[in-house]
Amino acid sequence: MAASAIEKSLIAKGNKAYAKKAQGYFKTGPGEYSEGDKFLGIRVPILREGVKQHRNKITLDEIVALLQSDWHEVRMFALFAMVNYFEGGTEKEKQVTVSAYLKNKQRVNNWDLVDCSAYKITGPWFFDKDRTPIDKLVKAKHAIEIACGEESRAALEGIVGGRMVTCQKTGLDAYGRWISTCWTDQVEVNDYMVAIGMALAFRKYDRKYIPTERDARERVAGIHQYQFYTPWEYRRLKRQELITRAAAPQGQECRIKGNINRNEQRIYHLPGTGHYDVTSIKPSQGERWFCTETEAVDSGWKKAGR
Repeated sequence: MAASAIEKSLIAKGNKAYAKKAQGYFKTGPGEYSEGDKFLGIRVPILREGVKQHRNKITLDEIVALLQSDWHEVRMFALFAMVNYFEGGTEKEKQVTVSAYLKNKQRVNNWDLVDCSAYKITGPWFFDKDRTPIDKLVKAKHAIEIACGEESRAALEGIVGGRMVTCQKTGLDAYGRWISTCWTDQVEVNDYMVAIGMALAFRKYDRKYIPTERDARERVAGIHQYQFYTPWEYRRLKRQELITRAAAPQGQECRIKGNINRNEQRIYHLPGTGHYDVTSIKPSQGERWFCTETEAVDSGWKKAGR
């Protein structure tokens, strides 16, 4: 069945009311992390059932064509199909699938799309192979390419895969989700993941893993070999960014951010550079916007290192 016919059939299954809810849930408004994403309003079980009906009937080229769709659910359908293609393929077919996945990674552009595919494709493939392609993604400039989660998931699968896991609930987080300590083969999974640098101590709820994290950082283990924001820092900065974005100059020519860091250094960030999107400007603390680099330099600001 041609990719265009599959996309047309999915569009026909859309639900406008559910699509509206999804657009709010996935933060598709101006300045939000999923800005501009379009939803049909199709629930995941329906997509999975559709993929099951097309199993062994759709080619990798057709899957890649579907992945180019503007519709979120069509891209998710494509990724479910790509996972099936990978899992049922020969070693050569798996290699080609991984290559296609990485080549089209910009189309895997929302957290649920990553979650339904990365650990099923790149995780198993690179678990026992040279991880240079993944390492390059981790060091990449653009946040959309960061693959730390894939390496972390692969490490977790390495310790718990196929084994009995026992967990003890220790409390609830702010969203009502259980916080637990888990073991497998007498190894505490929480401590192990922090020790190898593939997880961080969640200080808000338990500080006992802080020494383990400090040791991992000193050994430059796992993600500690890279520069990164902790999840809670990133979320805080993004919230600040959304607040300050509204106060930014309306003219497109004044988009340079003049930030004062914790060492009292005056640093300016150009649009599109490493920390531009997560840098907040607080005029009350002496920070400001500039229209040109010359203006920033003349005012005593230095260009950010990246």
